[in-house]
Amino acid sequence: MANDGLKHVVHRRVHLERSQPEHRKRKVGQYLEKKADYKKRSERYHVREKLIKELSAKTRFRNEDEFNFKMIHGKIGSEGQVILESEESARKRKLTEKGKVRSELNKIDTNMFVVNHKQNVVNKRLERMITSNVGLVSKKKSPVAVTVSGGANGGRAAKREHILYESSDSESEHATSAGATGTSTGGSATSSRTRSGGNTAKGAPGDQHEHLFELSHMFNSKKDLDALRAKLEDRRNLTVAKHKRRQVRKVRNSQARMHEYPTERLK
Repeated sequence: MANDGLKHVVHRRVHLERSQPEHRKRKVGQYLEKKADYKKRSERYHVREKLIKELSAKTRFRNEDEFNFKMIHGKIGSEGQVILESEESARKRKLTEKGKVRSELNKIDTNMFVVNHKQNVVNKRLERMITSNVGLVSKKKSPVAVTVSGGANGGRAAKREHILYESSDSESEHATSAGATGTSTGGSATSSRTRSGGNTAKGAPGDQHEHLFELSHMFNSKKDLDALRAKLEDRRNLTVAKHKRRQVRKVRNSQARMHEYPTERLK
């Protein structure tokens, strides 16, 4: 009878269940891994290990140097040549998301520094050219001396000198020819002086036009640099907004396609 009573007693387990290790708990979860789950995982692990071994053997047999020096990120070109990965692309590939954003911001800051330097150079050149242009325009030139016989024509002579100073080349030549026909004495002296005055009138506007052309070119370059700076600032703000997951709105009906952001409420 005593033996019959001990038949249904639950036997004590010899191998107690161990607690779950921390590294396994992160992979599997808070529950213990059962034998069936462990068996499936071990089978997958062995299949994967066998596949990796076969692939490494194929790689070693195909190109020994490529396997030994870890040139697995190289590419084969159109002519069969091996194109290796550059250090910069390898560094970018190994970067995290935060590192990629930081490298992008550093690149934008470098471009901004170059644009600021060019803007300073252009602004200084513009200031010098504007001051020299103002001096060129306001500079008083010696008027062309046209000798007219007779005291009654003194006022006309003064007016004719003023026309020779401010008129264009064709007008100055017309005025000098009229003065030469109107004078009866000293024709050779007046013609030589008017010719010299015409040459000065031709030289000064040419220099002035060239100076103004350079000035307009510098204004255009300043405008381009301002537009480039605005694009870089917008690109920097857009990169930061995407990293911080802020809402981005694109401005419509504008050629620059700048972005605008909703106002953030202060906490």
